[in-house]
Formats: sequence, C-alpha cells, structure tokens
Amino acid sequence: MAKEQPIAQHRQWPQGLGLGFYDGVAGPGTGAFWTVSSLLIYPLDLLRASGVARTMNFVSNSAALVVFIIGGQVAWMLGIGMGLALMAGSFFGARTAIHGGAKFIRPVFILVVLALSLRLAWQHWIVAP
Repeated sequence: MAKEQPIAQHRQWPQGLGLGFYDGVAGPGTGAFWTVSSLLIYPLDLLRASGVARTMNFVSNSAALVVFIIGGQVAWMLGIGMGLALMAGSFFGARTAIHGGAKFIRPVFILVVLALSLRLAWQHWIVAP
C-alpha cells in the first residue's frame, strides 16, 4: 500500500504552476504573490513566507536562465552585474529581515506591494490610453 502524501504537497502544484506561469508571462510582483499565497496556504509566519518566496523566485529565475541560455539569448555582462547586485541585496535584506523580524518586514512588504500596484495602475489606466 502506497504512503499518502501530506495535504500540503497537493496545494503546492497549483501554487507552483500558477505562479510559475505568471512569472514567465508577466513577472512583476511574483515574490509578493508567493509570500501572500504561502501565508494563506501554509502555517507560516511572514518571515518564513518571505524566505519561501525568495527561494521560489530563485528557482523560477534559474529555469528562465536555462531556457535563455539554450536559446542563446543571454546578455552575459549585464546578467552577471545584475546577479552580483542581487546577491548583495539578498545578503543585506536577509540579515535585516532576520534581525528586524516581522516588525520590519510587514511595513516594508505592504509599502512595496502598494507601490507596485500604484505603478501598474498608473501605467494601465493613466499612461496607456
């Protein structure tokens, strides 16, 4: 008799496929969507949900990099520079999040989501027409 999978694994497929598809098609705000969906689906605090989001963003970006390498469509110097800046920001962001905890992360997270939402609304309804 096969051992049953924990219920959480059944929730990972729709989350991963849905957010992976969104990240591949559009991209903006994927980390925020990962954070919010992880908070809603799993019993995680904001700090851990943010960590899951960073990890899943890394997986998604790595998959995209492989696709672009295979297609010969990589601007190597630009990508390496961005990767180094990303690693530095991740290092300092993780240290700040660990030391500041949810008291620091929550307002920053809300501010970033609001700013992204306002920017997208501005581009769609004000600038685009």
